Amino acid sequence: MDTDSARHVLGKGNGNGIAEAGEQIMVYQNGHRLRLYTDDPYVETRSERLFDEYVKGGHWDDGVTLTSIIKIADNCPSGHTIEFLSNYETKIWPIIRRVHWGKVKITVK
Repeated sequence: MDTDSARHVLGKGNGNGIAEAGEQIMVYQNGHRLRLYTDDPYVETRSERLFDEYVKGGHWDDGVTLTSIIKIADNCPSGHTIEFLSNYETKIWPIIRRVHWGKVKITVK
């Protein structure tokens, strides 16, 4: 865990690591926080919060990236799978910024 996430409470739920109805969650892929996109009716898009974080690039100080904190609707049925298009950014010297895209599926318990 990086020191930034240790200092902030970023979601709202029971902390058991399982996506459940009514919770606000942040999703990681291989240690990277994800920006999430979906049109699933059980994700309350109006309740999404964006968390901005500084991504170091080695020798240069540019780099803020956004991460989604999404809310799963209170009425989301157990067993429902939500599919997201997702991305995260990495930076390396000399000034190479990469956006990594993929899909993530979460099953709500």
